[in-house]
Amino acid sequence: MYVWHGNIKAPKGTVYEGGVFHIELTFPQDYPVSPPTVTLFACQLDHPNVFGSKLCLDMLEPNKGGKWYEGWNSAYTVESILIQLQSFLFYEKKKSKSKETRAET
Repeated sequence: MYVWHGNIKAPKGTVYEGGVFHIELTFPQDYPVSPPTVTLFACQLDHPNVFGSKLCLDMLEPNKGGKWYEGWNSAYTVESILIQLQSFLFYEKKKSKSKETRAET
């Protein structure tokens, strides 16, 4: 089993701007067939998919033979995991103007 440590810096213009989040990636013996686990350390991250130090992220869940686009895929790289984590944790979905307009009327 391999264990990697790293940091993800929150981008400017986000609610976490200036924050640096320490992560640990633990790779199982059969990686890349099985996904790594990702743990957050020494932070209290107020996010709906973060539970203490654990993340709930579909791409890190084992694919149980369901749809091809659900869960872990052995084609994912460490880079793709880190990019997804940064996007997932720090960028809020933008509301479409049509929904805002309908809500105002």
